[in-house]
Amino acid sequence: MRRLSAGSRSGIGENTVAAAWPARNARGMCLGIPARLVELDRDTRLGTAEVAGVRRSVSLALCPEADDGDWVLVHVGFALARIDEDEALRTLELLQELGAG
Repeated sequence: MRRLSAGSRSGIGENTVAAAWPARNARGMCLGIPARLVELDRDTRLGTAEVAGVRRSVSLALCPEADDGDWVLVHVGFALARIDEDEALRTLELLQELGAG
């Protein structure tokens, strides 16, 4: 498979996974969003998470201890960790103040 550098703009034959990695000296941040698990399917290791009335399917592969009703930190479709309700609500309030919600 042909690989182009992360800075390539052609897109032809580009390995999108390699291109998604930031440049070696780039500074950036990923944002995890608190969401409450409202449904779980232990067989598929998937759950439904809700934040601000919006429901999305999330993988529980990285957070198998999560249970129905738990608050979890969600990033790119994965529940990364359980968090307490107070922390979740404070974070959501801050995101609203910043204009992200």
